[in-house]
Amino acid sequence: MNSLYNSALRQGSAIRRDLDALAEGIQPSPALLGQINVSLTSFSRTIEDYNKLAKQELVPDKQTKAYERIKNFKTEQAEYRERFERLKTEGEAKQTVHSHAELLGRRPHNTSTPENPYANTQPSPYPQQTQGRYGGGGAQLAFGATPEHADRESHALREQSFFSQTNSQLDEFLERGSDCGEYVGD
Repeated sequence: MNSLYNSALRQGSAIRRDLDALAEGIQPSPALLGQINVSLTSFSRTIEDYNKLAKQELVPDKQTKAYERIKNFKTEQAEYRERFERLKTEGEAKQTVHSHAELLGRRPHNTSTPENPYANTQPSPYPQQTQGRYGGGGAQLAFGATPEHADRESHALREQSFFSQTNSQLDEFLERGSDCGEYVGD
């Protein structure tokens, strides 16, 4: 029983050491993650074996002491598993951010195209005219539309602006594609 207790203590300290190494690392290596996972499984089996021997103990004082140790080991095991999962998710998040930054950093040229081209809606260059206080409705807008048709005119202008932006973006995408094709051909 003492050998299992000493083994559990050594496994616990090894798991702590591995978790500290994982916390210090920039990105988690699959080898270290696997090693910690195997160590946790082995620690769990050692606790189970120690529990079986504690049940067979004939001296009541030693049995209660063994049950206290088992309780402490299980608490440590739960803490180790929680810390391992937390460090693993933090490492994955760091890796995702690093990969995203690296991928965006590889772009050979800066572009004015936003990630969402539809998010940049610009107000109409032709402001809507409102009727005066006394309803003087004789004003006309840029293309001869009356104030009643101002919404229609501003929509047509936004649509035209959208089409011209789309055409220029498509031309830019085609140019990029041909540049990529030239690089592949070389």
